[in-house]
Amino acid sequence: MPKHPLQKYPSLLAAMLLFCTITGLGAQTRIGIVIDGPWERNQEVRELFESEITDLTTGEFKVLFPAEKRIVSNWTLAGVDSALNQLLTDPEVDIVLAMGVIASMRVCQRGELPKPVIAPFVIDVATQGVPLRDGKSGVRNLNYVHIPSTIERDLRAFLELIPFKKVAVLVNRALLEAVPDLLTNIQSITNKLDVTPVVLPVGRNTENIFAGMPDDVEAVYALPLLQPNRDDFDRLVQGLIERKLPSFAMLGPDEVRNGLMASINTDVLPRISRRVALNTQQILLGTEAGEIPVAFAAGQQLVINMSTVRAIGALIPFAALTEAEIVNPIRTQNDRVLTLESAVKEATRANPDLASKAREVSANLHAIGLTRANLLPQIDIGATALQIDADRAKASFGSQPRRRLSGTATLTQLIYSNDAWTRYNAQQQRQMAIEQELAQLRLDIAQQAATAYLQVLQAKTNERIERDNLQRTRANLDLARVREAVGFSGRADVYRWESEIAINRSRVIRANAQRNATEIQLNRLLNRPAEESFLTSETESEDIGILNELGPALPFLENQGKFRVLRNFMSQEGMRLSPELQQLDALIAAQQGILNGKNRALWAPTVALQAQVDNTFSRTSADLSLLSGAGLQPADDLNWNVALNLNFPLFTSGFKSADRQQAREQLSRLQLQRDAVADRIEQRIRSAFHFAGASFAAIKLSQAAATAAGQNLELIVDAYSNGLLAIIDLVDAQNAALVAEQSAANAVFAFLIDFMEAARAVGLSWYEMSDQDKFQLIQRLQNFESNAQR
Repeated sequence: MPKHPLQKYPSLLAAMLLFCTITGLGAQTRIGIVIDGPWERNQEVRELFESEITDLTTGEFKVLFPAEKRIVSNWTLAGVDSALNQLLTDPEVDIVLAMGVIASMRVCQRGELPKPVIAPFVIDVATQGVPLRDGKSGVRNLNYVHIPSTIERDLRAFLELIPFKKVAVLVNRALLEAVPDLLTNIQSITNKLDVTPVVLPVGRNTENIFAGMPDDVEAVYALPLLQPNRDDFDRLVQGLIERKLPSFAMLGPDEVRNGLMASINTDVLPRISRRVALNTQQILLGTEAGEIPVAFAAGQQLVINMSTVRAIGALIPFAALTEAEIVNPIRTQNDRVLTLESAVKEATRANPDLASKAREVSANLHAIGLTRANLLPQIDIGATALQIDADRAKASFGSQPRRRLSGTATLTQLIYSNDAWTRYNAQQQRQMAIEQELAQLRLDIAQQAATAYLQVLQAKTNERIERDNLQRTRANLDLARVREAVGFSGRADVYRWESEIAINRSRVIRANAQRNATEIQLNRLLNRPAEESFLTSETESEDIGILNELGPALPFLENQGKFRVLRNFMSQEGMRLSPELQQLDALIAAQQGILNGKNRALWAPTVALQAQVDNTFSRTSADLSLLSGAGLQPADDLNWNVALNLNFPLFTSGFKSADRQQAREQLSRLQLQRDAVADRIEQRIRSAFHFAGASFAAIKLSQAAATAAGQNLELIVDAYSNGLLAIIDLVDAQNAALVAEQSAANAVFAFLIDFMEAARAVGLSWYEMSDQDKFQLIQRLQNFESNAQR
């Protein structure tokens, strides 16, 4: 029989078989799963692990999870052992996944195994009797994930929140039966903390917990409660709240969201599932399971349910609240939501300084009316009731009545008054100057509000970065504890990270105070109560739409030639728009009018018309008889006169000349002042745009630095966790990453704040401009560039 062509090349055939084996093209791997017992989240957790393994190995291997190879035990040692035996002896199962605390412990206690096994839930190597050699299991075909016990860490964190002397510890009944040394471990830890424990086993039913709980228990610590369903868990939470008992969860944020008061552990299931997927991949690639590292850093994040805190009347320390993730924070229906644009518009509408200046403008408008009134007719009326002594009346033969009642009306009209017209015209120009003062203050308030709002966002971002850095430090502390457990380092690393945590917590508190201060500043500008809460629509610098609006103008900040064009154009715009210059132009016009008036005063008289009517309404009749007896005819009761008055100061001893010279000097002073202000405005505009250009360029550079620092930190963390680098290397890398991340965030805010200053220097309020105004501004800039290139 002729040989197959490949049989002539045995080495090539072997290589092809090896390739098919490695890539999974010639075989499939079946993974069997053992679960401790029924739990309502079993399917969710199982599917998470299966999904991570499938996603990672697809394309390299064909991994299957046969439904008939999944065994859910009954929460007993015998049941778990039976399930493990079944899968370990099943020829159709290639890898066993011991997906439970009991299953992980029991399989790790067996010694060498006939096939690869991964145990992802080893919680205490010493207490559970699990083998550990040089950071690995050292047992053929055995890999596990060692999650260091967090009981002591949890209780210390709990005591920082709520002081207590007696604590009820809720433990899964099956776990307590499987690991009897767990009770001793709990007793040892609580003795160290000077706390008395009351360990209460918890099965499926939670109703009997409170029957066995002493009345003097002050707090409750819950280890993972896997057997109760959601309704039973809710009844447990409600019972704790009714008894005003603070509670702390080992399992993590899910139990806090479901009603327990707090936890310091993160949701480790996604990270453990990814770790199991990586370990599975290594096994499929040929790595011996017993040689795969087992250390795992769980990480930590304080989570507090404020709804539960309020329900039990607990008082949480401020330091804890500043670093915690808050579930159900205190919110009111009146919480405002601000955007950068709405903050600017509210400030220009409600700011008290601006309102005060607006009243000054209104008051000065009435001053124009006062000066104008001198140019309009003036009518005065009066009445006189006169009585004189009888002798004098008799001696006058009736020309002076003893009693007389009369009325007078006087009309005065300036026909021409140089002083009155000069004051009227000057007051109108002063009104324009005051209105420009208002416009100037409006621009200042708009800029201050925009800057204050950006500083709030900047402070919130910095607080978030400081919180993240604190979490990194906590994760590094976990790494140090793992390194200590496997012999990579000593206790000194743990103490150093504990010191770093204290420093980082202080930085978080400081960042929180800075955020509060910026919010108070913004509320002042908006004329709101100092500590009235509000939400910001934008949460990060990327959310601010102004960068998109500036899109067509941004190239002018990137090119030196275009940047020069931008500065020249904006300087020209500033000379046209600046309210400071317009205010001085109005004052110069007013002073020019005054000087012109002083010149006219050399020859212009004051001309006025006056008319008066006098009527006697009554007089004594005896006075009339005296006139008749004297042969005199009395005048009628109505008298009137009209007078035209012309007045001109002929000699003033040099007053007019001095007055003119003073007015001329005042005008010269204002003109020089305008030139100086114009120079300062141009300097402000050009300097502001130089700063804006620098901060814009810093955005990309700082982001690149942050990316590089973050990648470097990941490498250093990985090397540190594997014992290849010392703690000082990780501390330096983390500090560098923190500084770089803060610089990257601050660069965007610095540019936006610099841009607001540049716009203000020009005389623009970006958020009070219409879209059409913004478009026309960009268009004028582009036209200016085109003209400059000719």
